[in-house]
Amino acid sequence: MKQFDMAQLIVDLKGDPELISWLHAVSANTLALMGHANALEALARAQGGWRPSNDLERADMAYQTALVHMDLGNLEAAEQFAFTVNGGGWHRPVGVFASILRATIYVQAGEPRGALMAKSAIDAVAPLHSVRARERLQPLITALEARPRSDHRDLARIARRIAAGRSGSTEV
Repeated sequence: MKQFDMAQLIVDLKGDPELISWLHAVSANTLALMGHANALEALARAQGGWRPSNDLERADMAYQTALVHMDLGNLEAAEQFAFTVNGGGWHRPVGVFASILRATIYVQAGEPRGALMAKSAIDAVAPLHSVRARERLQPLITALEARPRSDHRDLARIARRIAAGRSGSTEV
């Protein structure tokens, strides 16, 4: 957080509103991970200064917003924002990230289609070489492991293998 605060101070002096907004979004995400009440305030500052020029940029902020809400336990709001990421295109990394996020939300909430969504998200990551996409599987793995059904545990095992960089079939 100190690094974000210092970066924000430097950027504030230069006055780049887009960069300032993005720093607020990253700060909001970090605060949410710590369960800090100011996360929504930082998120509001981020959204207030964000002026996206296209659907891809709107999708990026929607994804950040969904992450903050998920980390704060606001699963319904997180799902709504994750759903809007679709406008940014599922072929982009943020689309795959949103797929993982939505699956995590559904698994955490105990939704019946959570396992199917998790499998789809894991399948989307499996062929990628993206370390970031593999890292984004961790909250899904945790959510799957917390569920009592064996198919959830099997999916968690497969996701863990893929997150570690080992490919394999996602057949359960």
